[in-house]
Amino acid sequence: MKALQLTHPRSFVPVDVAMPELGSAPEGRLVVKTGSVSICGSDIPSFTGSRQPQGFPLPPGAPIHECAGTVVETTSSLLSPGDSWSPSPTTTRDSPSTSPRWRHGR
Repeated sequence: MKALQLTHPRSFVPVDVAMPELGSAPEGRLVVKTGSVSICGSDIPSFTGSRQPQGFPLPPGAPIHECAGTVVETTSSLLSPGDSWSPSPTTTRDSPSTSPRWRHGR
């Protein structure tokens, strides 16, 4: 699958990465096909290369944390493939955002 990787300051490059597999992942995990991303103010130091210490390239997808997409696969009992989804500021690895607004793509 495609991802963006910050290879050096101010330069995202499309790269191929392995598709994540949920397998026997615990309840609440998601694989989301990204529809859009945004660079937040907290991402700017990474984007410009002023965050120290920081080496390049960053891992694919970093530092982006504001995004929206469509659920492809899930172990969540609250979400289904095809649902729209976006993380919220309070989303944690163990607790996906379950806002009905996003769950139902409104």
